[in-house]
Amino acid sequence: MKIFYCLILISYLPDTFEQPENFKKQTDLIPISLDLEHNGYKIRETFLWNLHEKQITPEQFSEILCEDLEVPQSFAKEIAESLIEQIEDYSIFKGLLSTYNFTGEQRVLINLEAYVGKLQYTDQIEWDLNCSDNNPEHFAEVVCADLGLSGEFVAVISHGIREQIYFKLKDLIESHSLEKLPAVSFPPVRVEEIKKNEKIAWEPHLEIASEEVIEHYLNAKLRETRRLNRSRKRRKTSEVPSKLRARTTKSVYTF
Repeated sequence: MKIFYCLILISYLPDTFEQPENFKKQTDLIPISLDLEHNGYKIRETFLWNLHEKQITPEQFSEILCEDLEVPQSFAKEIAESLIEQIEDYSIFKGLLSTYNFTGEQRVLINLEAYVGKLQYTDQIEWDLNCSDNNPEHFAEVVCADLGLSGEFVAVISHGIREQIYFKLKDLIESHSLEKLPAVSFPPVRVEEIKKNEKIAWEPHLEIASEEVIEHYLNAKLRETRRLNRSRKRRKTSEVPSKLRARTTKSVYTF
């Protein structure tokens, strides 16, 4: 079986270039995870997809991905279906989230674990969900510049932050009755307790990971992806426009 580990990097154009009208529109990045198997090929892939992008369709993206990875085009339909399903699920989530009232600081813990090749990055941070100045991509760029990490890590770290924020907010929504949505308030992070807990690492760590560690991480991600897929299938949803697009560029790495 051929396994492809892929990394999709969001494409940004400098302000000095003449940009299409699409690039002037609002950006809302969706953390996408794919773990698919088809005719002896397996793709494990994470990337960010702009909810408001219209330059390329999920179907077109899937065909290009199959061509680049040299896998059968019959794989493209399965990739596109998974991508569209996650886009629709996120769109519904955003609609429900808009009915919540966030007040004050809403700090949550984010645990980061990212791999590019065999290089492992781990970290733990606090993230204020109610601060409009917080930006996962900017945070990732600063971290990678400080640690001398490659551009691939920027995409992986920002995806990890957005994915965990998405999961935390989604679990919050699903744990409440949608008929009566309360004002949201996450439990405060108590600094004195953090200082006493020596097991928590509040600084970035880099090391070379073994194949066993990487496989364990990927399997854990796979279980979480399957859990979310089951959650999507159980939930009855209203119709959401399926033509939600994004523009991405791709970089592939393998172990």
